[in-house]
Amino acid sequence: MTKSARNDMLTVHAMGWKRQKQENLHVVLAKRYVKTIKMLEGETQKRKDSCEELGCPEYNTPVSPDVH
Repeated sequence: MTKSARNDMLTVHAMGWKRQKQENLHVVLAKRYVKTIKMLEGETQKRKDSCEELGCPEYNTPVSPDVH
């Protein structure tokens, strides 16, 4: 394979990879968002459970965003 043919092939493959990445980006970001929200809900529940266990008032705990 000549140097120019190799460069052309690499360019074609890179363009295809970028196109595929753009087409799937919304799916990947949506999955990441759902995973992050679930993790945040779990950590919020852990914090509430710890607060109840220790008997600390709610207003002394760090403020976190309300998750719906």
